[in-house]
Amino acid sequence: MRIFATAILLSFPAALNLVPHAGSVILLLLIFAGLCSFRRQDPLEPWEKWIMGAFAVYVLVATLCFAINALGGTHPDPQAKYLDRPLRFLGFIPIYMFFRKTRPPEWAIWSGLSLGAIASGLFALAVAGTSPDGSIVSNRNNHIVFGDLSLLFGFLALLGIPLFRRCHPFLAAVPVAAFLLGINGSLLSGARGGWIAIPFLSLLVAWKLCENRKLPLKLACGILLVAIPSFMTLLPGSPASARMQKAWPELTGHGKEESGVEATATGSRLVMWKSAWTIYGRNPFIGAGRGSFSGEQERLIEEGVISAAVERHNHPHNIFLTALSEGGAVGLAALLALLILPTRQFIRTRSSAASWAGVVLIAGYIHFGLTESLFLGSLFVSFFLVMTAAFLATGPGSSTDARGCDRISPE
Repeated sequence: MRIFATAILLSFPAALNLVPHAGSVILLLLIFAGLCSFRRQDPLEPWEKWIMGAFAVYVLVATLCFAINALGGTHPDPQAKYLDRPLRFLGFIPIYMFFRKTRPPEWAIWSGLSLGAIASGLFALAVAGTSPDGSIVSNRNNHIVFGDLSLLFGFLALLGIPLFRRCHPFLAAVPVAAFLLGINGSLLSGARGGWIAIPFLSLLVAWKLCENRKLPLKLACGILLVAIPSFMTLLPGSPASARMQKAWPELTGHGKEESGVEATATGSRLVMWKSAWTIYGRNPFIGAGRGSFSGEQERLIEEGVISAAVERHNHPHNIFLTALSEGGAVGLAALLALLILPTRQFIRTRSSAASWAGVVLIAGYIHFGLTESLFLGSLFVSFFLVMTAAFLATGPGSSTDARGCDRISPE
């Protein structure tokens, strides 16, 4: 079973971003393996029960909010398919139990993340400029998912530098190359919403890599990590530069009817955020239910509250406003518990690289979630569940890192 866990972690990031349906297939395989791992487990620690409880409560809240609105006749489109994404969060429990029992080596995590970043970056270079709008779209993926995951792969891979360097000094070049190619994949994707995470993720990664250094060196390392993608953006012909130049006019033109900005990526988000906030204001406690945003937004358009330019969008493009509009205050509380409780444990065991990677993972999701409803997408859900479980299982008190080094050492 440990070989299976290692193989999954090695292949998961690259497959997730490039292979159709890989996220769902791997998720199901891990859930099945986890269900077979419940026997002969060590007793759960209190923190493990709290985190598992947070995932279960998140599912329960989403289900109840949907059911109450559906049964009450207030949900505009009460179809059970909208519960597919939240129900997947129950999969965290068997997946975590599987990794907890098998204790996969940390080298598999860092190698898999490096492979995912390298594969994504090379894919972006191979197909750059082939899509009609100039953005990168993988064989079944939208450019936001591709770009955000590539960016996260790259930053997470950097945390594997100490392990690779202990195996052989030259191997430290692997996560560095992964970082550069992951950033490249994100920039070529044109998914500029995720780029706001770069400064904060850079500081987090620099803080860990320079943890025994003085504060000025940590800050210098963080600034360097920010400067690299900034420089890549400014290169002549960079599609990222063109995307950034469009952002300011779209933002400043919002609200001017003659500008047409409300039909752009930035302008439409501002309108959708207003929609979500209005929906929450009308349903403050339990929201309007999963899958209700599109129908509720149509009502607002008919009432003249918002522009019809956003009619084609079916979610608010913000993880927190999605929680508020679909689950009200209860839904937001469940989401915050889902993010805070694992982060608390990661920070408590922050001496481990895997635990600090968990902090980076959740910080990335929070930043990406400002402009995208991450937990409505199957790939974002799969990556969050699998990697959160893997980081929690291998982080605290794990001794797998040294054994893993021996396995990948060329000596």
